[in-house]
Amino acid sequence: MGKFYSLKYSLLLCFICFMGLSKLHARQAEVVRELEHYGFENIRTSEDSDKICIAYENTSFRNEVDGLLCVLKILISAKIDKNVTLILLNKKVPAVAVEIPQPLMVSAIEHGGFSKPDIDKFRFSTNATKFYDQIKTTKLYSSSTGRVDLVIYPHFRIQNITFDKIWETQIGLNPALEMQLWKGAYITGQVKIPVYNDLMDREGDYFRTGIIALSQEFAFPKGWNIHLGGGLFSNNRQGIAGNLSYKTPKGNIETSLNLGYTGAIYRDGGKYTVYRWSKINIIGSLSYFSSWQGLELKIQGGRYVYGDYGIRADLIR
Repeated sequence: MGKFYSLKYSLLLCFICFMGLSKLHARQAEVVRELEHYGFENIRTSEDSDKICIAYENTSFRNEVDGLLCVLKILISAKIDKNVTLILLNKKVPAVAVEIPQPLMVSAIEHGGFSKPDIDKFRFSTNATKFYDQIKTTKLYSSSTGRVDLVIYPHFRIQNITFDKIWETQIGLNPALEMQLWKGAYITGQVKIPVYNDLMDREGDYFRTGIIALSQEFAFPKGWNIHLGGGLFSNNRQGIAGNLSYKTPKGNIETSLNLGYTGAIYRDGGKYTVYRWSKINIIGSLSYFSSWQGLELKIQGGRYVYGDYGIRADLIR
């Protein structure tokens, strides 16, 4: 009889554990479905008894704030009443981590949303790699690898540099094919289509290439990032360029070093001309963001593209 009750309680415990796991998987599946519905990509999730971790890439909203608000609504709708870690990706590379304590999730579910004081208690970190390493082996949903986007960029330029015309105007369309390759890698191919041009610079009369470049990003622990690129850039430049940057864990201080080895390429009289000069530019910058009035102070200086040296300061809101 004792063995019977022991077996009975073991089966009951297994059933309870199974039901608990089924509930966890059901809520994960609901969150993934909603994220896919709103167009998020490169989704990974991991959940245990007291925490859920979600990685995603925002490709549907103009900025990450709108994307984050959409994800928060999904979590509230799915009644995720536990600690939450969100990992925001950029080209499959972890960029920012957001930690939301369980009491805030419970309060948001009860009140149907987060208040501003609640959001102020979120913990943001630019050291997202350490969080992503915990779920990078889980199943990947809606991968962006091989995805090709057609993006139409409008082109408008106006200037006043002559005495015989008040304004000179150039209007065009710059469609681009952008393709996600492997993690952190992106390739862009762009053409410039003239619509109207009365600038003295007759380059705007011709179909011509825009940005044609391959870029690669690397994210390292503790806020370090490297960006490399090569090809045809904007402003008639061609060559290679790189950027090394560091952000503090809260992201309010950033320092970076930009290096480039580039030349010039122009379309003159319907033909491309590659000028036989190459310039080295080295620019260092330091920026500080203050939550007070959303102000950012940025100071940069070094050697610019045409070989001149200078210092520049910007106050941005």
